[in-house]
Amino acid sequence: MKAVNIAGDSVYSQSLTVTVGIKPNAPTNLVINEILTASEIQVTWQDGAAITDNPPIIAYRVYLDDFSGNPPALIYDTGSGSLTNVFTVNGLTVGQTYSVTVTAVNPIGESSQSNLLTVHAGVAPS
Repeated sequence: MKAVNIAGDSVYSQSLTVTVGIKPNAPTNLVINEILTASEIQVTWQDGAAITDNPPIIAYRVYLDDFSGNPPALIYDTGSGSLTNVFTVNGLTVGQTYSVTVTAVNPIGESSQSNLLTVHAGVAPS
């Protein structure tokens, strides 16, 4: 783009790249895939419904809430790494209740949270 007036034309402005689309749908079917120890579980999830012509998912984020009154903690972000749908949650305190959620990220933003998975460390999952 450039401006024009009676004195002449300006130089062209810098180019601008625009990504068009919407945030991805939330991941679904978040479940405990395997109980590894009393304080460690492996969770898996599936991609949310695809959105036609939308930018691709570039990361997943896993959040852990210990019900302490603080916001859920981001415990994993795939970033620009491998887009895996599996994560091992470790360091859980036996007897403590937690919730786990997952979001998907594309260049537009972060999805809403997946289904809430409640975990009772050291106890069979609910």
